[in-house]
Amino acid sequence: MGFSSTVKRHTTISLVTEDIVNHSLFLEKLTAIKSYYKSKIDKETTFPFDQFDHDAEDRQILSYLNKVRKLIDQGIIILVNESEILSSDNKVWDTFLFEGAQGILLDVNFGFKPHVTQSNTTSRNALQLLERNFGASKPDTEIFYVTRAYQTRHGAGPFYQSSTPIKLKGFETETNQYNEYQGEFRISCLNIDQLNYALDCDRNFSEGVPKNLVVTWLDQLNPQNILIYKDEKESYIKYNQIPDLLRSQFEQIKYSFSPSAEVLDSYC
Repeated sequence: MGFSSTVKRHTTISLVTEDIVNHSLFLEKLTAIKSYYKSKIDKETTFPFDQFDHDAEDRQILSYLNKVRKLIDQGIIILVNESEILSSDNKVWDTFLFEGAQGILLDVNFGFKPHVTQSNTTSRNALQLLERNFGASKPDTEIFYVTRAYQTRHGAGPFYQSSTPIKLKGFETETNQYNEYQGEFRISCLNIDQLNYALDCDRNFSEGVPKNLVVTWLDQLNPQNILIYKDEKESYIKYNQIPDLLRSQFEQIKYSFSPSAEVLDSYC
């Protein structure tokens, strides 16, 4: 389970987006993937692979795919490859949105090993795609950095635990809970030093690119009394003082007081 496991499996059995529209090919690959994991699990663990109803899971996946295919037929979802989308000849889309792959502090190069993901989680990949496909004519680019008003970590790895417990107002909406694979879900104050380190890491690729900041989940705390950690000590600040402590200049700063980030209050 997880991204790294999928990358390893993909080198043996690839499953790509275009396979969605080929029903027989998808079934063939799905069967091969099940066989791959059964062999791996039987060899490496004592887990009873056959205890689950795999046929029922297959039917569920195929029902999802049928819905996706209908959206494709209706033109709501469009399957195109990178060279078709990211091209100066593109006449369909004016804006390209790249979503980051997890947090910068989990980056394979800049994270704290071995507690990293097997990918680049900075802006590196997106900026390289734009440069490669557009060159000097690449479209206007801007970066949005997103952070909660507090710090979290699920599983092992370095994590500063604040001396004062962080009590969230709506923790029941948090989907990350303890499980036997990842362990505890830890919550602490906003670590300004680590945020600055993350910004420094990304600056290796994003120098000169306009940057924006979004601070989310302010509804979970008292926004006028945010506990932070900076220069080896804890202190309290107001939510709109956070940008002043970061080593980056932001074009826009937005704050979300909603757990679903639907409500944004801008401040510049």
